[in-house]
Amino acid sequence: MPRTNVEYASYNITVYRHCVYQCRYCWAWRVPLNRKRIESGRYDPIQEAVRIAKKCKNGERVVVSFTSDPYPFCEAWMNITRNVIGALRFNGCPTVMILTKNPVLALKDRDVMLPVIAGHECVPETWLGTTITSADMFNVFSTILEPNAPRTRLRLRALKEYQRQGGKVWISIEPIIPAPYFDFYPLSIVDEILRVLDPDKIALLVLGRLNYINQVKKYLPLQGLITKEDVIREFYELHVPPAIDRLKEHSIPFHIKKELAKVLEND
Repeated sequence: MPRTNVEYASYNITVYRHCVYQCRYCWAWRVPLNRKRIESGRYDPIQEAVRIAKKCKNGERVVVSFTSDPYPFCEAWMNITRNVIGALRFNGCPTVMILTKNPVLALKDRDVMLPVIAGHECVPETWLGTTITSADMFNVFSTILEPNAPRTRLRLRALKEYQRQGGKVWISIEPIIPAPYFDFYPLSIVDEILRVLDPDKIALLVLGRLNYINQVKKYLPLQGLITKEDVIREFYELHVPPAIDRLKEHSIPFHIKKELAKVLEND
């Protein structure tokens, strides 16, 4: 079973072999996923969802997905992710966590995600989530770093619509890019999220550091990206705590990923 190495989720399901959004800071679109299992005909994400759901007896959470995005454009007619979500929910998975750069497209499946399905209360929850890396509402940085993904403003609007209909959302601010631009400061990102979303319906917010410096410095000016480890540490020590304080002010559950936590623990 594809167990995760994060504390806030137990399992991960990869639906699509490739990620079409090709975010510059991510490794997943650069390699084909599950190659051996797919080529041998042994990988069916829907069957895997059923197997995992039956193991979730103690409140486990399942993420769809940490690797390739579960809502590429072709999902509009293929509906594989939709069937994975249905398989998880109707086979007893307590919490399904959707992580996508395209929550706008994901809204098509709100009928199988929301707490009330076809007029009946459904105990398993589905959190609709996205990754946000900057508070850049003018799309300068997101166009560079996330060239094929829907822009931040559209993602937040989609999450707001999901909240409006009774759903919970979650957000991963990851990677936090160590660059001396106001739009990259974690507090700026959190404030932009709070400007749009209802904090009472944010189930979780995750904070994580940038792990693949070389992948990003090709696209941002070298003087604009901090590359020395000691200066990166200073950036996180200076800018992450104010964002955490803001989350605490609004009683928003949050999780600091272990690579970032190591930096802050040494502060």
